Amino acid sequence: MAIEIASARALAEAHARGCLRSVAGNRDAYLREEHAEAPNCWFFFRAKDISVPPEQSLLADWAYAVSRWGDVRMIVDLSGDVEALSRYLFEMSGFFERSRDNVPM
Repeated sequence: MAIEIASARALAEAHARGCLRSVAGNRDAYLREEHAEAPNCWFFFRAKDISVPPEQSLLADWAYAVSRWGDVRMIVDLSGDVEALSRYLFEMSGFFERSRDNVPM
């Protein structure tokens, strides 16, 4: 069953909270309002006011991809490169479409 963007954002926010709470503390939102969308997924990005120390970047310096079926992946944050982001967004959309049968409903 496909999910809507509000559910996708909630899933991404929960994952971001788990990854970023140690560097950002407790807060209402760990993600930016803007997102990227493709036919089979959305990308959500860390709030710009959350800075990640270099020694913790491997654990916290990510974006979040959420499929239309609720599968969540931590992905490289390409929000600063529009062309690379667009290519990756559609690549991940294809990945989620191909792996759709493997996602628990």
